[in-house]
Amino acid sequence: MRPTVVFLLLSLSTFTTALAQNSGDRLSLSEFDNTQHDSSLSWLQLGVADMLSEVLSRSSQFDVAEQVLAIPQSNRSADESLRLTIESARRARAQYLITGSFVSTKGILTLRAALHRVSDDMMILEATWDGIPDSLIQAVNQLSSRMMDGGARELPSNTDSSIPSNLPPTLDVAEAFYQGRTTFDNGQYEEAIEWLESGAHDAGSFLPLHQLLTQVYERAGEPEMAVRHGLETANRLRREDIAHALPLLYQSAIRTAYLVKDTTQAIQQLRLIDSLAVQYEKESSATLLMRRQIMDRALELRARRPTGTLTALLRSSGIRHRFWTTEIEDQMSTPEYTRGYEWQVENGRRTKVPIDVPTVFMWRIRALLTAGRLSIGMGNPERGLAAYRDILDAYDFLRQMPGYSESERIYWIQGIELEAHFMILHHYRRTGDLIRDPRLTPKINVVSEARYFMRDFGDMAPDVRARVWSRQSDGGHEYFDFSAPPGYQIDAVIPGAHVDGMVKCNIYLPDAQGWPPEFDFSRRHEQVTWFGGTHSTRIDLPPGTQFVSSSVLWGKKWANTPWEWLKSGLSDIWGTDSQLTWWEARFVLSPLHAGSVVGEIESKQLDQSIVKTYATDFGWDDGQVLRAELSQEYTGGESMGWTTVSEAGDIVVISQADPLVRARLPATINTRAQESYPELVQDSDGAFLLCWNRTSHTGVDDQFFSKTRDFQNWEIPRRMRFRIDVAPVPRNVKRQTTNIISTESGYLMMLGDGYTRYATDPQEWDAPVKQFHHDARGLLITGRDGTAWSIGVQHLNEMVVDGTDLDSDYGYYTSADGNRWRKADAITVASRQKGGEWSAERVVNIGNEISGLWAFARDDDRIGLAVGYHNVDLVWISVGREDETVARDVLTRLLPDGTDSVRFFINSGAVACIRTVRDFRKERQVIILQQSNDVYRQLYR
Repeated sequence: MRPTVVFLLLSLSTFTTALAQNSGDRLSLSEFDNTQHDSSLSWLQLGVADMLSEVLSRSSQFDVAEQVLAIPQSNRSADESLRLTIESARRARAQYLITGSFVSTKGILTLRAALHRVSDDMMILEATWDGIPDSLIQAVNQLSSRMMDGGARELPSNTDSSIPSNLPPTLDVAEAFYQGRTTFDNGQYEEAIEWLESGAHDAGSFLPLHQLLTQVYERAGEPEMAVRHGLETANRLRREDIAHALPLLYQSAIRTAYLVKDTTQAIQQLRLIDSLAVQYEKESSATLLMRRQIMDRALELRARRPTGTLTALLRSSGIRHRFWTTEIEDQMSTPEYTRGYEWQVENGRRTKVPIDVPTVFMWRIRALLTAGRLSIGMGNPERGLAAYRDILDAYDFLRQMPGYSESERIYWIQGIELEAHFMILHHYRRTGDLIRDPRLTPKINVVSEARYFMRDFGDMAPDVRARVWSRQSDGGHEYFDFSAPPGYQIDAVIPGAHVDGMVKCNIYLPDAQGWPPEFDFSRRHEQVTWFGGTHSTRIDLPPGTQFVSSSVLWGKKWANTPWEWLKSGLSDIWGTDSQLTWWEARFVLSPLHAGSVVGEIESKQLDQSIVKTYATDFGWDDGQVLRAELSQEYTGGESMGWTTVSEAGDIVVISQADPLVRARLPATINTRAQESYPELVQDSDGAFLLCWNRTSHTGVDDQFFSKTRDFQNWEIPRRMRFRIDVAPVPRNVKRQTTNIISTESGYLMMLGDGYTRYATDPQEWDAPVKQFHHDARGLLITGRDGTAWSIGVQHLNEMVVDGTDLDSDYGYYTSADGNRWRKADAITVASRQKGGEWSAERVVNIGNEISGLWAFARDDDRIGLAVGYHNVDLVWISVGREDETVARDVLTRLLPDGTDSVRFFINSGAVACIRTVRDFRKERQVIILQQSNDVYRQLYR
C-alpha cells in the first residue's frame, strides 16, 4: 500500500505570506498525542516530534526550538491540553507551534500534524498521513516538506524515499533509539542498554544512537564497554565511511584516557585517527579541495574588502567551518553547531545556512592536539611536540594565503606555537630540561655575553622578536623571551633604557601552570621603574636559570601610584614625550651546573600566601588550603556531617568535622562535563540525596541526583524532569535549581522570587508555584532538629514622612516630586516543623541592599545567616523560631572570588566557611577553609 498524504488547508495565503515575510520565526513542537494510549507505540510521542524537529531545523526557514514540549496530563480535555501547550510555546517565545497525534488501526498508522500561529491560537494548516508503520521514517521527511510549502502540491508517485543522515534508517532503529533515550532519562540504565544494543547493529552511520549507547555505558559505570562499542562501531564504519567513524574513535580515545586511564592506548587510538585521516585525504583529495575553496573564497572577499585582515577573511562564512577557528571543544559547543545551521542576513532578510559537519581534516587536527597534550602530560615531550609540528605542517598552507603576516598572530599558527611554547616551559619547570626547538618557539631569543639585545624605538612598529606587544594612545608594551645557549645558565640580566617620561621593566621566570598551561605562565622576579634619562641595573637570577622573560612598558597608561601619576602629569605639562628612545638587555652567563633546576615555590609558602590573600586579612582567624593531594579518603565507620563544593568542574564532598576528609565519588557523578551547584539533602528515611547541575558540551544545563547511605556506595545518577509551567512565571525566575530540602512526603525546591516546585520522587517535579513573599533570591535549608526554613530577600521602598530623621542604617533617594524614599532590603524568614504548616513570614530589616545571602544550621532550634553587602562585607544574624538576634556590625569580609560556591557551617566552636578560589599564580581552582571564633561568639551571645 502506498502511503497517502492529505492536507486540510486553512488560510493558506496567510501562511505562505507569513513564511515569506517572517523568515527566522521561532517554531516549537510538542509531543504527539497517543490517541489510543497504545503502550507499544508510546515511543512515537517523542519520536515523531523529534524527527520532525531534526528535519525542519535544517530544511525550513523556521528557527526550530531544540526542546520538544511535553504534552499536558491526559486527564484534561483536548481543548484544555491544546491551550496549555500553546501557552508553553508562547513562554518559549515561539511564533508557531506544531502539535500532532497518532493512531494505529488494523496495521495502518495514521499521523495528524497541525501548524498553529501562537499569537492568536489559530490553526493554519493540518496534514494527515496514512500508511504502513515501516514507511514512517520516509513519511516524516515528506510530511515536513509539504507542511513547509503549505501543502500546495500532492506527492508524486516517484517521491524520493531517501532518508536524511540525521534520521534513524529504519523503524526498528528509531524505536530502539527513542525507547533507549526515554529509559535513559528515567535512570533505567540496564533497560536503556538493552534497547540501544538491539538497534546498534542496523543503525549504520546514525551516530546519535551509537553516541547515546556509549554515554549510557559510561553513566552505568562501564567505561570499558563504552570504549569497546565505540571502537567496534568505528571499525565497522571505517570500511564504508571514514568521516562517520572518526568521531566515535575520538570519543573512545577520550574515554580510554580519562575513564579507563590507559593513556598509552588512548594515544594509539588518536594516532590511528591521524593515519586514517591522511589515508582519506590521499584517496579523496578532500584537503586539497578544501584549501582551494578557502583560497578562492578569500580572494573573492579580498576583492570586495581590500582593507580586511586575513584573520577576518578566514573567519568569514563559508570558510570558518572548514577548519577550527578556536579550540575544537569551543566550536563544537556553540549553539550554531549543535543546531546544524546559522542565520545570515542577505538583502535585508534572515536566511538559514547549514553548518558543515566536522571535516576529516578537523578530526585529524583534534586528534593530534589531544595526543600532543597526553604525551607531554605522561612525560614524553618529544612525541608530544612532534604532534604540534604535524599540526603546523597541516596549517602551513595558511602562510601562502594572500596578505599573510606574522604580526597578525593568526590562531591556527601562532596559537599552536604558543601552546607548544607553554608545554616546553611546563616540561622545563618540572625537570630543568629546556627543549630548544626553533620551529615551535620562533620568538625565543638565544643570548650570549658577547653581544647584547638592543631594541631601537626609532621605529615604533612592533618588534618581530617580541612574543607579545600592544600599542595604545597612552602607552605601549613589548614582551621578550630569552634562553641561554645549550650548556649555559643565565646568572644575571642587566636591562637599560633611555626614556623621556616613565618606563617600567619587569623580569619574569617561567612558571607554566594548569593543564594545558595557561597564558599567564610567568611569575615576576623583579620590577624597576625609571623616569627620564638613561638608566641601567643588574638583576641576579636563581641558580640554574636557563630561561627568562622581560617586558618593557612605557607611557602614563602604566602609572599606578600617586607618585607615578604625578611624574607622568608633570611630563605632560612640560611637553615631554613619553616614548622610549632605546631599550637593551645584557646577560651574564656561566656553564650550567649539573643537576641545577629552577625549583617550584614550596607548596606551604604558596598556601600561606593564598590564606593571607583570602582569609586572615579580612576578619577571619585563620585559613587552610584543602588541596586534593593532601586529603584523606573516607573509609566509613563514624557518622559525620558533610558539606559540598564544586572545584574545577568536579563535586567535592567534605567532612565538616575534619575538612581534610573527602568522600570518594564515582566517575558516573564526576564526569568530564562540568558539575556545579552541589547540594546534599537527607531523606526522611535517612538516606542522603546529592543534587547537582551538569553542563554538557553543548552548553545545556541539566539537574541530576544520586543517593547514598554510607558515602561509599552511590546509586547511578538520574536526570530530573520538570513539568511545564501551568501559570505564568517571571522570566527572571530559574525553571530549576539544586536548592532542595526533604519533607515527610517528598521534596521541595526553591526557584527564586518565592516560587517552589514539589516532588514525591526527585526525578519528577511539579509546575512552579508562588509560595513565599520573596522579591529576589530565596533559600531552603533544614535545621539540626529537622525544621525546614525558608529565607528570602524582599525589596523595601518606603516613603519617609516629612520631618522624620533618616535612620543611618538605611539608604534613601529623593524622587522628582521632592519625596524622600528609603531604599533597603529585608530578609523574610519562615519555618515549618515536621507535620506542621509554614509559619507566618517574619521580616528582618537589614538596612542596605543585599548582594549575597547564605544560611546554615546553628543548633537545634536556630539558624545562622550571612548577609552580603556589595559581595564584600558580611553581616551575621542568628534566627530562631520565635525571635531573632541581629548583629548589625560588619564582622568579616568575603572577597567576590568564588561566592557561588560558598558553604558555611559550625565547626568546633567556630563559624567555618568553605569556598573555591583561584590561586594568584593561576595554577588551578583550589578550596580554602576559613574560620572565625568572633562570629561564633556573636551568633551565640
